[in-house]
Amino acid sequence: MTAITTIPTERTIHPPPATYELPVSDLQDLLLAPPINRDQLLEQCLNNVDFALLLLDEFAKTTQSRLEEVDTALAEGNYTGIASKAHALKGVAGILAARHLVEICATLESTASGAVRSQTAGLLKQLHHECQRLIAFIPTVQAMR
Repeated sequence: MTAITTIPTERTIHPPPATYELPVSDLQDLLLAPPINRDQLLEQCLNNVDFALLLLDEFAKTTQSRLEEVDTALAEGNYTGIASKAHALKGVAGILAARHLVEICATLESTASGAVRSQTAGLLKQLHHECQRLIAFIPTVQAMR
């Protein structure tokens, strides 16, 4: 019998980079862009403005409790919970065509799941800010009617 000394793997897992930095041009684009791509949102809602507004209203109603759940998970050191809630919020943001929020959630999800957990609190601040920016933008989208 031959002993197996190594187990072959199909892929190598690399840790995420120590910091997440966007190129300045990408950062400027994100800061200047509205939090929601209205045209894409309408397209995803099959041009049903009422449905798009219903989704935005639901986002505005549920966001505070979602953010509180993420904050609680951080306070408890529950990084799996943070990653799970960030993943769910990423899906909602995708439906709303909120590109920057999707990016923040994706980064938060991978950070909470990986080795760079020290950045989680900073990413949560970004998450809070972008959610508030999106909610403040809802009246602009409502003007589509």
